[in-house]
Amino acid sequence: MCQVALASTILSGKGPWCVARAEATREALQANIDYVCGFVGGACGAILEGESCYSTDIVMQASYPMNAYFYYYGPTEMNCDFNGTGIIITFDPSHGNCVYPSRNTLD
Repeated sequence: MCQVALASTILSGKGPWCVARAEATREALQANIDYVCGFVGGACGAILEGESCYSTDIVMQASYPMNAYFYYYGPTEMNCDFNGTGIIITFDPSHGNCVYPSRNTLD
């Protein structure tokens, strides 16, 4: 995504969000979860069993903390790379009671 488009999306208050690529390996996504949980402590509470973003689907489970890291350190392409396993999207991945942080939720 070009930087101008990314900046205009952020300024519009409609995201973007960082999520895990569907084709990423389980091992890589688990490594992302472990890495993020070590740096952004509050990012992992929502994915624990019984919490609003818990899922047995590793892509969904990894996406929430990856997105939290993305906003904690700044919504840039570099902060969503995760060794090629992350992707920036412009549609809200929130579902049910699981609300993904975005520019809207941080202001």
